[in-house]
Amino acid sequence: MNNSKGYIAELNGYLHSLRRFRGAGYFYSAQSYDAKTSIDQFVIETIAEWGENEEFQYLGKTEIKFEALEERLSNIIFGGALNLQNVESNESKESIRKLVLEDINEYYGLASTSLDSEGVFHPLISGPVYQLNIENKNYSNLFFYLVKIGNYYVLTSFTHRKHQI
Repeated sequence: MNNSKGYIAELNGYLHSLRRFRGAGYFYSAQSYDAKTSIDQFVIETIAEWGENEEFQYLGKTEIKFEALEERLSNIIFGGALNLQNVESNESKESIRKLVLEDINEYYGLASTSLDSEGVFHPLISGPVYQLNIENKNYSNLFFYLVKIGNYYVLTSFTHRKHQI
């Protein structure tokens, strides 16, 4: 049974709960799309729908290895109320960090194996995963990555909207 979109929807909810601890203006999401075109064409068409006057600009992609992805996610997620500096024990800090990152990783694996029971359980580890260079002057710390699972692209984003004056 194909429940991959359901698992990505659950991941989206999980990310939404994490961003609530990060603070105002933070947005985290994961969405699944049919992979009908190249990655570059898909991103260009998708971000064209996000705003007015071409606010979002796609400047290309690079492959990102899992270790770098983990580091980037840790730096984004563990701020605000989830700041691990508030945890005294180094063992507890590492345990919390690993737990959250493995939760995220597991959603991709569940989506993958729901499409193919013999599929890769850790597509973020086995790759390829692409970091997307997307800019918007109204946001700081934009981070987008994309992984293809079966015939789907999973686009995951972590953004922070600048304060409007």
